[in-house]
Amino acid sequence: MQAISKLVLGTVQFGLNYGVNNKLGQMSVPDAHKILDLALNVGIRTLDTAAAYGSSEQVIGDYIKSKDQNPFNIITKLALKNGKTWESSLENSFRNLGVESIDTLMFHSYRDYLETRGEIQEILVAQKGIKFQKLGVSVYTNEELEAVAPDRNIDLVQSPFNLLDNHLHRSDALMKCKEHNKQVHTRSAFLQGLFFMKANYIPEKLKPLSKEIEAVKAISEKAGVSIGALALNYALSKPYIDGVLIGVDSLKQLEQNLQWAQTQNLESYFEMIDNLMVQETALLNPVNWS
Repeated sequence: MQAISKLVLGTVQFGLNYGVNNKLGQMSVPDAHKILDLALNVGIRTLDTAAAYGSSEQVIGDYIKSKDQNPFNIITKLALKNGKTWESSLENSFRNLGVESIDTLMFHSYRDYLETRGEIQEILVAQKGIKFQKLGVSVYTNEELEAVAPDRNIDLVQSPFNLLDNHLHRSDALMKCKEHNKQVHTRSAFLQGLFFMKANYIPEKLKPLSKEIEAVKAISEKAGVSIGALALNYALSKPYIDGVLIGVDSLKQLEQNLQWAQTQNLESYFEMIDNLMVQETALLNPVNWS
C-alpha cells in the first residue's frame, strides 16, 4: 500500500524517553523488537535513528543480528558534539548497528552541516556509495531548507511538517528542494503528541497555539475521523513529500498509526488545513518549548 510504504519509522523512543505526550517512557528491548517485526511485516522499510538517541542504534543492531541480512534501509545521524569526528561517530554507529554500510547518513542539524562544509564534507562525499548511499541534513526552518536546496552533495532533507506547520508555511521551501532533486522526509506529523492533548493539559508556554489546535480538532470532527488520522494522512497526501517519519511509544501505537494511514477521502479537509495560519511560528519548533 502506497501510504504505508511512505512511512519512515522513527526510533528515538527505542533509546530515550521522548515526546511531550509520552506517558510510557523508554520502551523495553523486546517491545522495540516487536515493533520492528510489525513494521517489517506491513512493508515499512526505512528506519530513522541517530547516534544521539541513547541506545536506539544498539536495539536496532540486536534485531538485525537475528536476521540473515539487514532488512531495513537505515538513516542515522552523526554525533559531532564534544569533539567527536565524523569518522568516529560513523564507525561507532556501524558498530552499534552491526552493519558495514547504511542507506543515508545525515547531519543532525543545519549547524553541523555548516560547520563541516569544507574539507570534512569533501571526505564525507568521497564515502558516498561505499559507507552510505545518500547524504542528508535535518533542518528546522524554511531558510535552512532553501540554503541546503542547491547543494549537490545533499541528497535528502528532513523537515517538520504537520497540520499547523503546514502547506502554507512549508510548501515553497520543500518544493525548492524537490526542484533540486532532493528527497524530502518530514517529521513532527503529530507535533510530538501536542495534537492529542486536552486543552487543559497543554503547557502554559504553548497556550498561544490553542486556537489553531482547536481549529484542526474541529476539522477532524467535521471529517468524522480522529485527529491522528487527519494529521498523518495530511503529510502522506503531499506529492512533494517522499517519506513521513512516525515515532511510536508502543506496539499498539504503531498498529493505530497503520490503521490511520489507510483512511481515505480526506482531500477536501486537507484544503482547509492548507490555509491555516499560525502567528506564533516559533512555537512550532519543539526546541523553543523548554
